[in-house]
Amino acid sequence: MERKKELITKIQKKLGLKSYKEAKNVFDTVNEVYEEALREKGSVKIYNIGIIKKGLKKERNIKVPKIKGIVHVPTRLGLFFKADKKFEESLN
Repeated sequence: MERKKELITKIQKKLGLKSYKEAKNVFDTVNEVYEEALREKGSVKIYNIGIIKKGLKKERNIKVPKIKGIVHVPTRLGLFFKADKKFEESLN
């Protein structure tokens, strides 16, 4: 898995930016735009990659071996990712 620092370094090299700080600003700005879009519209389509949607995860009961019992997990908000077909094919 790529870490944030490694991604920023790759952005710096690909865009030909002179400083790490400039690339970090680009990375942070893109993240802010995605977060705002998810808050406002509930989904973001990243072309040739996929769609990130905000939605509710169903409530469920789960077994917890440590306490030897069943715990109820209530409905909660979560993110769902649906990969684009071209993107999936490029990974295989």
